[in-house]
Amino acid sequence: MVTAWPFIELGNRQCARLREHGCELHDLSTEAPLSASRLRDLLPGIEAVIATSDEYSATALAGADSLRLIARWGVGVDSIDLQAAAEKGIIVTNTPGYLTEAVADFTFGLLLAAARRIPQLHLRMREGIFARRESPGPGVWRKTLGIIGLGEIGKAVARRARGFAMQVLASDLQHDDEFASRYQIRYVPLKELLRRSDFVTLHCALTPTTTGLIGENELRLMKRTAFLINAARGAVVDEQALLRALQERWIAGAALDTFCVEPLPPGHPLTALDNCVLTPHVASCSLEAIEDINELLCQNVLAVLRGQEPRHIVNRPRQVND
Repeated sequence: MVTAWPFIELGNRQCARLREHGCELHDLSTEAPLSASRLRDLLPGIEAVIATSDEYSATALAGADSLRLIARWGVGVDSIDLQAAAEKGIIVTNTPGYLTEAVADFTFGLLLAAARRIPQLHLRMREGIFARRESPGPGVWRKTLGIIGLGEIGKAVARRARGFAMQVLASDLQHDDEFASRYQIRYVPLKELLRRSDFVTLHCALTPTTTGLIGENELRLMKRTAFLINAARGAVVDEQALLRALQERWIAGAALDTFCVEPLPPGHPLTALDNCVLTPHVASCSLEAIEDINELLCQNVLAVLRGQEPRHIVNRPRQVND
């Protein structure tokens, strides 16, 4: 069963290879992400899943009588009950490192688009309006960038920031002092980062601790001229607080690739704001990243079906199904 659209729509070679090895592919990408109740009805008889952010709760997995593998397209596994999967002998894998550079590229695209109002100016041009006199946005050169979560993606963003001569601040529970020294990054507490940064970009995993990490109090700490960039997980930000911050101009703007509910419902208030750039959770989807991830997923599915160990296991089943 496949719910990850990049695999079905752009993984023609990998799909063909799976079929050559006797796999029957069930394409449910147009329904994704799937709810726990929907999965509970679909999983009986399914041996492997190439998944997006479907809700693999204990309830969903209760009827998974043949399932051996949940291969997550991407890194985040917050929608999967890893313990419940392990107890049923189901291996869960993800694709760490394969989308790092794509997300970092896109993050800077979002940052520049929000600061210099590129999407708004593009729309004016399409309307036939040569809007040179509209209020210009701020530059990026030598500004301060705050990175919340200096993992692999955060580090890739930091490397790009050096090309813009930016001062980089970081907030993370774990410190990589060697990397910070090499790229002249200063670790600071979250509150200090929020107060000092011209741009704040989120690259932390979604956990109980980081859910709602950026709420009203945090947004009010930011400069009125600052921008918030989120290419991590939507729920890291209190969306209602951010909406109010943008409407009332507590901050200058935001650029969001992820949301609390996806797809973003039609008519969502964020879509009406002229100081918010929105993209449909595609930061990881460069052509190169998609090809590499699709290849890894194909190899992992075939490995598990052959009784071999796949790459990048994120849980350890007590007993793998035969």
